[in-house]
Amino acid sequence: MPQDLVQYINSPFASWMDRNILDRPDSAPSTETGEMAYALVQLDQNHKQQFLESLLLQDTDVYIIDNRGVFDTTQSAIQARLPLH
Repeated sequence: MPQDLVQYINSPFASWMDRNILDRPDSAPSTETGEMAYALVQLDQNHKQQFLESLLLQDTDVYIIDNRGVFDTTQSAIQARLPLH
């Protein structure tokens, strides 16, 4: 099945965006990472780390997955059925 047809079946809007970028390359969103984007990523990472530390200080069971790309590890975390917080 052609990729553009698969894209349309999954998301007509995404398909339209892909076509729009081909028709009007100047309308494509900028891929430059500015200082604001970098600052937001840092704030997010700091927030996540502080939240994790607060859970650990409360002796909360936390399943930490070091490598997000490993499906088996994620599946093990789900099957552990640790309480959600």
